[in-house]
Amino acid sequence: MTAEIDTKDPKFLAYWTKCIRAASKWSQEALAAASGLTVRTIQRIEAGQAVTETTRRALARGLGYDNPDVFEDPEFIKGIHALFDGMHKLKDKEDRKQFPDHMRISVVRVKKGEGLARIAYEGN
Repeated sequence: MTAEIDTKDPKFLAYWTKCIRAASKWSQEALAAASGLTVRTIQRIEAGQAVTETTRRALARGLGYDNPDVFEDPEFIKGIHALFDGMHKLKDKEDRKQFPDHMRISVVRVKKGEGLARIAYEGN
């Protein structure tokens, strides 16, 4: 279930920053001070707005990474994939234990009327 994770994606960076900051019990102010960025920049990062390479590097240093280019490092990306895959497998296992009668199904967004009609006819 390995989906591509783009560590330069602002949404990933927002999620990762919030996770690390929360795990470290840091405020946005503390992260701003550690990274040399402004609190407003930290807020923008956590809101999922795009940032420059310089800002990503400062953020990496502020989060405690020795490598300022960690978000582009193939080993880091591989580790993120392993972490997320492990979380999914654990969640699936917990769900199966808690809800043994339930079954996961894939979901597809319906974009046209014909898709909705197909669901209506196939769902009976």
